[in-house]
Amino acid sequence: SAVCPSINRRQPAESLRRRAVSAGPTRSALMTGRYTYRLGTQAEIVESYVPFGIPLRERFMPEHFQAAGFATAIFGKWHLGFYQRAYTPLHRGFDEHIGYLTGVIDYFNHSRSAAMGNSGGFCCGGHELNAGLDWNRGNLPPCPADTGKYTSPLIEAQAVDFLRRQIRAQKNFFL
Repeated sequence: SAVCPSINRRQPAESLRRRAVSAGPTRSALMTGRYTYRLGTQAEIVESYVPFGIPLRERFMPEHFQAAGFATAIFGKWHLGFYQRAYTPLHRGFDEHIGYLTGVIDYFNHSRSAAMGNSGGFCCGGHELNAGLDWNRGNLPPCPADTGKYTSPLIEAQAVDFLRRQIRAQKNFFL
């Protein structure tokens, strides 16, 4: 088309439409400050059926903030590895985590349907996570108490609560 003639000459439009955009590589680079090809995340996301995560030798940004005395939290999607507890947010520099570990959940029942993924998931030492509830409060087992509540307001409420607590304590924070 006339809109993007340079791109059209380099690659047929059909192949551009088939590519999916993934935030996983960007998320891994942001958290570590490293190029994704050094982490093994340049073209892939961390799926629930693959025993993989960002290598534990890599320090995440919140670990640096924690070392400097900051309070740290993450609310929402993690998607950076979860097949062993060492790969989960509370072991990668976050003091608090509420949200989901995989890349996609239903926003009302907070579950990852078997239809959304592949078979045979891993989580925290081999517990199946491919289908079923994926709504976590810290490193506790999946939390059914929030089932039926829409995800975005739950995340917002946790973030606002975290901010208010840090402001009252006059503590620096990373959210």
